[in-house]
Amino acid sequence: MEGFRKFFLYRAIACLLVLMTLSGCFGIPAQMMYFIKGYKAKAAFAGLKNKTVAVVCISDASSYGPNSLTDSLARSLGAELKLNVKKLNLIPNSEIEDWKDQNGWAEIQPEQLGRDLGADMVVTLELTGYSIREGQTMYKGRSTITTTVYDVQNNGDIAFVHGPEFFEFPKSHARPAIGTTEAQFEAAYLHRVVIHISRLFYDYDKAEAVGEDAFLF
Repeated sequence: MEGFRKFFLYRAIACLLVLMTLSGCFGIPAQMMYFIKGYKAKAAFAGLKNKTVAVVCISDASSYGPNSLTDSLARSLGAELKLNVKKLNLIPNSEIEDWKDQNGWAEIQPEQLGRDLGADMVVTLELTGYSIREGQTMYKGRSTITTTVYDVQNNGDIAFVHGPEFFEFPKSHARPAIGTTEAQFEAAYLHRVVIHISRLFYDYDKAEAVGEDAFLF
């Protein structure tokens, strides 16, 4: 019975779309199909599914020790990947920090880190030229980002690389500093970086990205 209902529903929708097209409403069928199916952007790299993953963030301002920026980015990106990538097992950030303390911060070897912590893949996020101010009275986040995935099970070979990519937010005009603290803006910018990078690894609805500049806070 359920199969007959679906058959008649789809046939009715198809007939309606044909009638709209014949009547000159060319944009409406496309809009209806969008709402029915959505518009998914495919993952640039889908190889993190069913994998144990370690996430590491590096910046040119923190080559020799931890700081709040890299730690926050690594934790947030890991959480976002865990939420959206199917059956991804995430290495806790605390274990990664302990490994760095024991092995040094100057030159992180992704393959060795992955082997020591039992990761299949190591995702590194490298930021250079990081800034969040435009003059003294405006905020605008800028950085150059390189995202690399190392396949630990394949001799640490690079499985995927994206960038270097210049990423700024807001993409339109800088935001006045009045009414917004530097900490608030930095948190908002880093959140946009995390969302932007995490979408490389899972399918997402492009409608989610529309108008994101308008929802900075």
